[in-house]
Amino acid sequence: TGGEVDKTVYDDGTVRISAQSDLGSCKLPKILDTLNIPIHDELKIRNYNVYLDKEENINSVEIYCSTDKDGNEIIEWYKKKLNSTNDAKGIWNNFEIDVSFNQFSNLVSIVLKKQ
Repeated sequence: TGGEVDKTVYDDGTVRISAQSDLGSCKLPKILDTLNIPIHDELKIRNYNVYLDKEENINSVEIYCSTDKDGNEIIEWYKKKLNSTNDAKGIWNNFEIDVSFNQFSNLVSIVLKKQ
């Protein structure tokens, strides 16, 4: 099952929404539905952080996923999805997206930042 969702409001009015699941897979919060972030079928979301500004607009998103698949296959899938030739980087719904695979931790990280 997904981890408990944690919402932290900072002194400057910005917000962090996060969850972590060591066993299963977290479900992304509804606020991200509009971004329609591509998540490969073979990925399990281990944890995420969503950072919001004072108006509760999304500033950035960090999603960390585990996989049993070959990380290079997953990166290739993202390259195609993002129309990228070199890296799994691009623009997704007005956010810069950067997808990478860490072979030591076997984690895929998907990071989006407001342009």
